[in-house]
Amino acid sequence: MTQLNLAWLTLVSDAALLALANKTAFERGQTYANAGAVALDSPTPLVDTKEVNATVNGTQPYRAKIARAANGKLTGRCDCANAAAGWFCKHQVALGLVWRAHLEGRTLQIDESAQKKVAAAGKRLVTSKNNEQALHDFLHAQDAQTLAQKLLDFANFDRGIARELQQWRKIASTMKNTMAKSGDLKALITIILKSPRGFIDWRECSAYAQRAKDVISILEDARKSDPSAAVKLSLAALKRVWAVMIHADDSNGEIGDVCEKIGQQFVAALGASGPQAAAFGDTYFTLQAEDPFGTFDTEAAEDAMGAAALAQYRKVLRERWTAMSQSHVAHRDTKTSTWSIS
Repeated sequence: MTQLNLAWLTLVSDAALLALANKTAFERGQTYANAGAVALDSPTPLVDTKEVNATVNGTQPYRAKIARAANGKLTGRCDCANAAAGWFCKHQVALGLVWRAHLEGRTLQIDESAQKKVAAAGKRLVTSKNNEQALHDFLHAQDAQTLAQKLLDFANFDRGIARELQQWRKIASTMKNTMAKSGDLKALITIILKSPRGFIDWRECSAYAQRAKDVISILEDARKSDPSAAVKLSLAALKRVWAVMIHADDSNGEIGDVCEKIGQQFVAALGASGPQAAAFGDTYFTLQAEDPFGTFDTEAAEDAMGAAALAQYRKVLRERWTAMSQSHVAHRDTKTSTWSIS
């Protein structure tokens, strides 16, 4: 077996794919691979290729790619929502598994139960979309009084609905007051982005993301009335949603999408508020260190923050790098000294 074969096989091993994707995405990728849902662009791709492309037929056809990066690591791309949010998705996992089988000179046997699962998922999506459209048409045909009474009836029997409606009321009443204090808005954002429990599984992510999207309109309105306050509110919102996201199985990328939109509001607020004070460089350094997902466009943010803040950020970056380097050297010297004594 060639060195290139070994390199690829290491990159698409179960352990490597699991490290890139979460357990749920890996298992779903296995289902797609075993269902024969992966169609390689080239039926017999060369083993020395640097990238492999395929169409993965799931709930709809998705274009997926995996590649050997210059640093020797596996990278990928897919046009599904999960990959767009920065995750290594189930379609990329499926492609990796099929490519590994090709490298090993074997063909994956089609699993009928896996085929049924993939087909059932597609049918559920179609049915869900049809039902959603039918409900949309029905509700838009009702008068406001009928809808209001029905919502109140639902709220009386469901605390979750009552909580959502109260949140809607608070947002509407707060935003009516164009002079709303930044502290009031921050408290409101905290309430909206609060996690309902310690861990959010993939079935609950959609409801959380839908509620969290209310923060976007709050940040937009705040930016129009007070850009400087909007910068601080965006920072608070980013940190709050990050704390939730690291404890969520966001397989469909819905919370990730909210993260990205809040990041866009942060950059837009920076641009609207103008150059920041030098001290903002320290805040920005901390923000970069805490960001687990690459949420916002750092180049645009650094262009918008102004020369003083950017200079301070770079100064802190240099200081931290120097401190780390010196610590590494000191640690190495200590080990060398210990070995010499021995």
